Amino acid sequence: MKTKIIVGILVLGLACLSGCKDSKAKGQKQNEVPTENSNEESNMDESNTDESKVQVYREPTEEELKILEDCNLSNDSMRKIKEEGMNIGTQSFVDTAKIMLNYLREKYGEEFKVVGGEIPGIISGDYSILAEAVDGEHSGEQFEVYYLVDDAGNPYCEDGYFAILKSAEVQEYLQSIAQEAGTDIKVIVSLNGTVGKQYNKDTTIEGIQKLNKNKGIQIFIHGYMRPEVSDEEFQKQIKKLEEKLKQTDLCIKYTVVRLNDDKKFDYIQEYSDISIAFPRGTSVEEEYNLRYHAYIEGEE
Repeated sequence: MKTKIIVGILVLGLACLSGCKDSKAKGQKQNEVPTENSNEESNMDESNTDESKVQVYREPTEEELKILEDCNLSNDSMRKIKEEGMNIGTQSFVDTAKIMLNYLREKYGEEFKVVGGEIPGIISGDYSILAEAVDGEHSGEQFEVYYLVDDAGNPYCEDGYFAILKSAEVQEYLQSIAQEAGTDIKVIVSLNGTVGKQYNKDTTIEGIQKLNKNKGIQIFIHGYMRPEVSDEEFQKQIKKLEEKLKQTDLCIKYTVVRLNDDKKFDYIQEYSDISIAFPRGTSVEEEYNLRYHAYIEGEE
């Protein structure tokens, strides 16, 4: 059973020598270990104490320094890394972060950077980073990546970029279903979840259906109707679309609202538009005046 740990940059900062971000290259150093005592019992007692004092430092490469800098470490943390090198915890973080970045590049053919992450605890062998697309259509969008170990001890990666990449395709598919159902509901889709390397930009809708059924990806429909739609017509249309959605092999969290503003209806075209149309602090009463919510499980 894999353990996923999602911790903010602040916690990471504490865990990795005040942070888990990249630094510039320094030389490798090692604290001196006290010489052994001639008394064996004394040696055993002291060896336990001495072992806890040993800390190996390594000079970061330019790539490792960039990773740490992108994580926005404090000036004091970066200065300490530049002067002393990376401690073991920081080394583990950047080494694993590089593995995850290479995984993303090979899988998607794009560039990504680390903008946060975490060093695992004593029990867990799992690492996580917060990554961000550097360029392209989804530039600036952030998601989680995991470096996990299965029950047999084999490492593997999972990422949330797939959900970002495929949301438009799934939205187009579900909007076509809404049109087939004869409704005027604007369908906005968001996906959530992390997947392994077998699910990539070439994955089809059929593949997403299977993944969704196995709980690998969650599908959310945010449906919108215009203010002029009557209460009766609202109920009629949401039921028509719901029945059509039940014929798909999908599990969907389905919400439809009747908006108060035609301009908002016209503006919202994708999920990221919702937070702009209704910024933080907007009350429910300002957004909509009628709402319907259901959980739909596709037919087996």
